[in-house]
Amino acid sequence: MSLSSGTTGRPKGPMLSHAGMLQRFITHWTELGFEAQTVYLNATPLYFGGGRAFCLSTLYVGGRVVLFSPPYEPAELSRKLAESGATATFLVPTLIRRLLACADAELVGLRGLQTLISSGSALAPEERVAIRERLCAGFLEYYSSTEGGGVSVLHPADQASHPASVGRPVFAVEVQIVNDAHEALLAGEVGRIRYRGPGMVPGFFNDAAASEEAFRDGWFYPGDLGLLDADGFLHLKGRLKDMIIRGGVNIYPQEIEALLLAQPGVADAAVVGWPSREFNEEVAAFITVKHPVDEAELIAVCRRELARYKVPRQVFVLPELPRNSGGKVVKPTLVARLPPL
Repeated sequence: MSLSSGTTGRPKGPMLSHAGMLQRFITHWTELGFEAQTVYLNATPLYFGGGRAFCLSTLYVGGRVVLFSPPYEPAELSRKLAESGATATFLVPTLIRRLLACADAELVGLRGLQTLISSGSALAPEERVAIRERLCAGFLEYYSSTEGGGVSVLHPADQASHPASVGRPVFAVEVQIVNDAHEALLAGEVGRIRYRGPGMVPGFFNDAAASEEAFRDGWFYPGDLGLLDADGFLHLKGRLKDMIIRGGVNIYPQEIEALLLAQPGVADAAVVGWPSREFNEEVAAFITVKHPVDEAELIAVCRRELARYKVPRQVFVLPELPRNSGGKVVKPTLVARLPPL
C-alpha cells in the first residue's frame, strides 16, 4: 500500500501491485528518460510516492540512487547535486521556489542535471521559464497520482507552445474530461478529470465507500478539474473540492493563484472559498512574500486581469502556508482561519 497524501482527511491506502509498479517504471523510462546511466538524487522523503517510485525505477533499470534526505537548505542541495554527479532529481514546487529565490552563484550544482522533474501541484508558466533558464533546461512537469501513477508530462519542447498545461497523456494512459453524468466533454470544456492505464490500482484497502466514489467503470477519478485543449494537452483547473461557487458561478482557484504568483514579491499563494451567507462563498487569497507587498495593489491587479466575480475579497499574508508531508497546501486549515462574513 502506498498511502495517498490526505489533503482533505485521513490518508487512503491504494493497493498497488508489483505488475502495476513495473508499468509505472516503464513510464519513467519512456517518458522521463530514466536509464542505466542515470544517477538519481532523491531529495524527498521516501514515504512520498514520487521520490520512492523514481528510486525504485532507477535501481530496476540499473542506474544509481543517491539519498539526500530533508531538511536541508537550497545551497546544500545544490552542493550535493554537484558532489554526487546527479543527472536527475525530483522536487516538489515548494522546493523549486526556494531554489528560484537563491542567487545564481548558489545554483551552480544544478548545472549537471539532465532532468529535473516537478510534481504535486502545477507551476505557473513564468516559473517554468525561470526553471529552464536558471535551474535545468531539461525541466519536466509531471502530473501523477498515488492511485494511477503517471498521467501526463509536459516536455521542454512543448512548454513554450502550451505554457499553461501539464502536458499530454503518458504512454498507455487514456485521459478524459467528463461532466457529473460521466459523459465525455468537448475540447476546451472544463469538467472532472478521469483516466485509466496499466499502472492504476484497483481500489483502496478496506475502504469500499472511497473506492466506489473514486473508481468507476475502469476509470479513476482523482478529484481534479481540468480540460483537454484541441491539441490534446491537459490543463488543470484545481481540485473539485476546492472549487469556489460564488452566487451560483464556478470559480477555479488555480487561475487566481497563478496570477498572484506572477506578481513581484509573492512567494506562494493559495485561494479558497470564504463562506458567505449572501453569495454562498467569496474569494479569499493567502500569500507568503519575499518582501513586503501592498495587498491593495494585488487586489487591483486582480481587478484588471480577472472577471469581477473572481477578485479576492481580501488578501491575507502568512509566514508560511500549511502543507502536508507531500508538500500540498492544506486548504481546510486556511478556511478555518477566516472570520465569519
